[in-house]
Amino acid sequence: MIDMKTGFPVDADPNEAPNIGRILIDGVDISKVDIHRVRSSVAIIPQDPTLFTGTIRYNLDLGGKASDDRIWEVLEMIEMREIVAGLPLGLDSQVAERGSNFSVEMRQL
Repeated sequence: MIDMKTGFPVDADPNEAPNIGRILIDGVDISKVDIHRVRSSVAIIPQDPTLFTGTIRYNLDLGGKASDDRIWEVLEMIEMREIVAGLPLGLDSQVAERGSNFSVEMRQL
């Protein structure tokens, strides 16, 4: 069982009914799909914009699969290309903790 406040597993109370339910994505019960496939196929977009400590490149391409051209193309689409290009290290510029060196609007983009 999972504590709904903390998200951590807790010992099940033998007198309590277990949690039941299913999560369907496009009609597919995700409990029947390999967990690695689920994790690599589902994304979460949080309401509070947060960036990870690291580079701009890392924040935009966590898996390291996109080419620089593709990253620049996306930055152009969200009207951030000129801002990132103007930074001394471009895509390799550091992002401060939680993206504090960018405005809320920039973090949302």
